[in-house]
Amino acid sequence: MVKCIYSIDITQLGGFLIKMNYLLERTFENRGYEPDFYQKISEMPHGFPKDTDRFCNVLAYHYNNRNRIVLLTDFDNDGLMCGVLGLAGFSEMGFVVSLFRPNVSDGYGFDKETINKIVEQYPDVKCILTADTGITCYEGVAYARALGIDVLVTDHHVPQGDIKANVWVDPTRADETDGYAGSCGAVVLHQIERFFAKYYLRNEFLVQQIERLQVFAGCGTVSDSMPMYYENREYVRSTIAIMKLIYSNGNRQMVDSIPGCPIYRRAMLGIYVLLDAYKQNGNAVMQDMDSFNEDFIGYYLAPAMNSIKRMDADVMLAYGIFFGADPVASANALLELNEQRKQLVSEKFADLMDGKFIQPWAPYIYITDASSGIRGLLAQKVMELTGEPVMVMGSDGDAYSGSGRCPAWYPFQTYAMSDKWYSAGHQVAFGIGCDDEEGMDALYEHLKKDVPLKKPSREELNVKPDFVISSFNDGDANLDAELLTDYVQNLEWIRPFGPGFEEPVALVKVNSKMCEYSLIGKEKNHVKIKLGNGISALCWFQGDIVREHCHLVKPDVNDENHMYSYYVADTLPFELELKGKFEFNTYNGRTSLQFVGHMSNVEDYDE
Repeated sequence: MVKCIYSIDITQLGGFLIKMNYLLERTFENRGYEPDFYQKISEMPHGFPKDTDRFCNVLAYHYNNRNRIVLLTDFDNDGLMCGVLGLAGFSEMGFVVSLFRPNVSDGYGFDKETINKIVEQYPDVKCILTADTGITCYEGVAYARALGIDVLVTDHHVPQGDIKANVWVDPTRADETDGYAGSCGAVVLHQIERFFAKYYLRNEFLVQQIERLQVFAGCGTVSDSMPMYYENREYVRSTIAIMKLIYSNGNRQMVDSIPGCPIYRRAMLGIYVLLDAYKQNGNAVMQDMDSFNEDFIGYYLAPAMNSIKRMDADVMLAYGIFFGADPVASANALLELNEQRKQLVSEKFADLMDGKFIQPWAPYIYITDASSGIRGLLAQKVMELTGEPVMVMGSDGDAYSGSGRCPAWYPFQTYAMSDKWYSAGHQVAFGIGCDDEEGMDALYEHLKKDVPLKKPSREELNVKPDFVISSFNDGDANLDAELLTDYVQNLEWIRPFGPGFEEPVALVKVNSKMCEYSLIGKEKNHVKIKLGNGISALCWFQGDIVREHCHLVKPDVNDENHMYSYYVADTLPFELELKGKFEFNTYNGRTSLQFVGHMSNVEDYDE
């Protein structure tokens, strides 16, 4: 065991310097982190984005003159969080502010038609403030300005030209020197509100009220897969803490006591209502708030919010939770919509894989009849199978449009720029379109030639474990329950995890003949493995492996250690390898250590 050179400054635990668990130390060392790595990514060295002061100066003019400001946001989770924190925050600070409800079917961004809808709905509008959109909406911005309406743009997408807004704040702009380019749209808007409350209103109570709205900005950070560095870490950490406090294990006393104007208080109540809807619908995380962390946002909350744009639904399904007449009904309707989205994606993915459509441009481009909202999800699922860039597109006459997903090693906007096709969005998640089949042919030929040149070797692509737990004395440690329990506790101290600071991956090596296997789940397609020392492993969707490589044992009536049948290995590898993560599991009030992952060295296991 090497000498520990890492330590953690856990400020939320009183600033104590804590010696790092040995397995975390091995993780940091294997990743090549410097001794002060954690301290550096936990600092907040960035200031407010460029031109925040100019932006707030225009806001102050409209604030002092009681002019109406209309918020115009995107409709994905980040955009919806902008809408909630924007309406709640500006209302709390005393602005005359309204929230425009975009039509999902109109697509990303806004144009003249959108501006006309805003003017029709709010004839007294003097200023339009955008969030998570606007930086490439040249026509819409210019038209609003021509009507005498001020336009203030906040965004985090990369600018592609000169936007004619009164002021625009975007931390990805080329001349940015202060803000963090890894911020999501909701964080950018929250920083505007924070700056105005602190430096223009100079009201400490309002500053604290705005700080609480971090809960929405943190949700946007996770859902948009922003780097888990610097201020993003504090945003997400605060989000989890605020959510736990608001929900208080189902006790409404805390959320009901939050001060503020009615709109602000409704926004906070919406958090409670949404979390309670998950609990009432049987969400496992909500049954045990001790395991509540950023994964809940990424795996449950954000996908549900994003189902609105995926399913071309009314944004009031989301805004109704926070500002509608029946927030509970809105929350339940949102969760039901998300279930419909899952089913639709499953059906359309099966169509792609079962040959329903002729695919002349596979394996890089697939044709579908799925709605535009779920093409990105289909591209993600195909990419997970192929490991290569994938575009899923539909046709409208001669033109084709859809969404693309790429592995991190193929930043599409850098590697695939051309006038034969058009794309917008992020490097690895974007919208894509071609005017005709000639453009599709050109895109396919480019990918067919370029992707193999850029693709890393199989060895480079293999996800290397951060540490090895082995029963054969050839790893970093054996299956030591005390060491692993301390490790999982340390994980909770250094959260949140995300892009750039991923949760550690472990490789567990055990004697397959010494383990017991059970099939679990409604369809008996998941596996629970008793590893020993009171530790179990869960392997999702690998039930067929157990059926093929193990035999069933029905315990004797005198077997006091077994109440139910179980499997033992026949043809599994003697040194069975499992790759995944350790965590705590609470069931019926009892907390135990468990491993969640998959059997990774079974020959016929199709990953």
